[in-house]
Amino acid sequence: MLAFQFSSFGQDTINYIPDTSKSARNSPSRDSRKPHILGYATPALLLSYGLISLENKPVRRLDKYVSYDLLGSNTNFTTEVDDYFRYLPVVVVYSLNAFGIKGKSNFIDRSALYLISNLLLSKSVDFLKDETQRERPSKTDFRAFPSGHTALAFGAAEFMRREYKDVSPWYGYSAYAAAAATGAIKILENAHWLSDVLTGAGVGILSTRVAYYVYPIGKEIAGGRKDLQFRTVPFLGKGLIGASVTVTFK
Repeated sequence: MLAFQFSSFGQDTINYIPDTSKSARNSPSRDSRKPHILGYATPALLLSYGLISLENKPVRRLDKYVSYDLLGSNTNFTTEVDDYFRYLPVVVVYSLNAFGIKGKSNFIDRSALYLISNLLLSKSVDFLKDETQRERPSKTDFRAFPSGHTALAFGAAEFMRREYKDVSPWYGYSAYAAAAATGAIKILENAHWLSDVLTGAGVGILSTRVAYYVYPIGKEIAGGRKDLQFRTVPFLGKGLIGASVTVTFK
C-alpha cells in the first residue's frame, strides 16, 4: 500500500466574494469558459472510435488481433503499477503546490475541479459498462468497456496539464506518458481491448475539460452571494483520492 500525505491538505472554508487579488486572477476565469472546439476533437474521436467498435466487425477484429495474435492470449503479465499511475499526476499537482511551485488554480478551485471531473468520469464509465456488457479478453467478466483505470489516468493527466501548462508543457507531457503507460498495461494484462482503452482515454480527457468549462460558471454565480459558503475536505485512501465539497446557504 502506497500512501501520500500533503502539508497543504486540511479543511478550508471561504466566502465567495468577488475580488481582484492575485488568488482570484489565478482561479478559473471567464476566458477559460470559452469552449475551444479543437480541444474537444481528440476525446470526441476517441469516444467515437470506441462506440463504433461495439458494432463494427473490422474494429473488433483489430481488438482481437492486438490481444490474441500480437500479444498472445495466455500472457501472465501482471503488475500493480497502473493502480498508482492513474493517480500520480494528481499527487504531483498537490505536491508541487505544497513545495511552492504554484499551478493555475488555488487549493479550493483545483480540489473542486478534480472532484467534478471524477464525478463525471465515474458516472460515465459505470453507465457504459452496465449498458455494453462487453466481455474482457481474459473472459473474467463482462465489464470491459471502457477501461476505468485508463479513464482515471487520462483525466488526471489532463488535470495536471491544465494546471501547469503555463509553467512548462513538460508537466503535461509526463502526465500523459504515465496515462498512456496505464492503458498499455491494461492491454498487456488482458484486462481490456484496445478500443476499451482508447474510449477510457476519451472519457477521462473529456470529463476534465468539461469540469474546467462548467466550474467557472458556477463559481461566478456563487461569487455574487455573500451568504453562500463552500467547505472542502480532501481525502486519500483505499485507492481513492479526491475531495468532498459542502455548500451552505445561510
